[in-house]
Amino acid sequence: MRRPTVPELAGLSGLVALVATLGSLNFSGIPALGWAGMGLVPCDLCWYQRILMYPLVVILGAGWWRRDAGVVLPSLVLAAAGALVAAYHSLLEWNPTWELGQCQIGSCAARPWTLAGLSIANLSFAAFAAIVLLLALGPWMVRAQAASKEDDAGTREARLPAPEDDAGGQAR
Repeated sequence: MRRPTVPELAGLSGLVALVATLGSLNFSGIPALGWAGMGLVPCDLCWYQRILMYPLVVILGAGWWRRDAGVVLPSLVLAAAGALVAAYHSLLEWNPTWELGQCQIGSCAARPWTLAGLSIANLSFAAFAAIVLLLALGPWMVRAQAASKEDDAGTREARLPAPEDDAGGQAR
């Protein structure tokens, strides 16, 4: 079985980011385009998560399109930062007393919508964690694949017969 390349994993990560972006747009809608969506107003922490997620769609998509593994590090930084913000947001929902500042819309600890018991912040964390996991596994998988090819090449060389002598056509 062929292992995926780093750009392919970047593309898969970009797909995760695209689904998360479309989901967040569905929650709040796009009033400028006349689309109400679900009409939820994003809290401050939701905005920070969006700021960190939306560029990933473009960066990872471009990396996949151009087959450029150079997008991994900047994307990993954005995704890890987003995962930290989403984790903090999820913790606030569990214990609102940990809130460090006042949110502009009331409380970042509110859970206006859930899916199977998971809040929007939990889903955001899952998306960021999936992206981090895919991007972190990519270089490791490539190194493992290269090492496997080297081992296969060494095994093939060990099986080759000894070279014949030029003088008589036979080895000594």
